[in-house]
Amino acid sequence: MEDIFKGIFVDEPTALGKGLEIGFTNISQLLLWVGEYLLSNMVCGMYFMSNLNFCFFYYLMDVVGQILYMPVRFGIWMMFVVTQKDINPNIDQVWSYIYMADKWIFNNCGFHIAHWSLYVRNRCYNCRRLKSSALQRKAAEVDYNFNTGLPNLLNEARTNIWNGGDKVKHAFDNVNFKL
Repeated sequence: MEDIFKGIFVDEPTALGKGLEIGFTNISQLLLWVGEYLLSNMVCGMYFMSNLNFCFFYYLMDVVGQILYMPVRFGIWMMFVVTQKDINPNIDQVWSYIYMADKWIFNNCGFHIAHWSLYVRNRCYNCRRLKSSALQRKAAEVDYNFNTGLPNLLNEARTNIWNGGDKVKHAFDNVNFKL
């Protein structure tokens, strides 16, 4: 009986209290992360819009570069369709050589050939914000706590109750009553 009463009046309320604490903490943290995600992305959007007059040329050059590179991409895709051989690792190797040449040219001549200068990248392309993948990880953590952690917490208390019930049920198994 002690296990039953302990499970009902001690373990289960304690588990519920811990569960509510974990639940409120997780939901409030998730709301904070969502707020940070929205705010940081809005701030970055405003930052990029405020720099648009400076960055427009670089964005336009990137679009032109992507358009000029499109036949290469189409050729890579056609080669894959025809031969079923993926040459993307070879293309990645070529780009690694281009970046090595870029590093050498920058160290010796002071300018880049493979990407924009650090000043342009920081002003037009880089902005610190919370990534959606980080928000997804946090949401998955909250989901795990609600769907796995909390039931496990409550199951411990229920296990004590069931064990106490089994003890009561089998307490008199070996006793022979004679009338």
